[in-house]
Amino acid sequence: GEWFDYFIKVEGKRVWIKINGELITDFTEAENPDHLKQYPGRYFSSGTFALQAHDPNSVVYYKDLQVRVMP
Repeated sequence: GEWFDYFIKVEGKRVWIKINGELITDFTEAENPDHLKQYPGRYFSSGTFALQAHDPNSVVYYKDLQVRVMP
């Protein structure tokens, strides 16, 4: 029942996620991740992002989305 700041930065194969300014995730995708054997095509690529909720009964609201392409 409250808003929070969600910050995501992707640089190459590295992803940083912060929630309300606190670093939650610092992840770098492996060169040949195991999941590609089972799910080919599921790897980091340019130009795609998704906002979702996994629980079919959940309700999620988004506001003030900003996307910047970094040089």
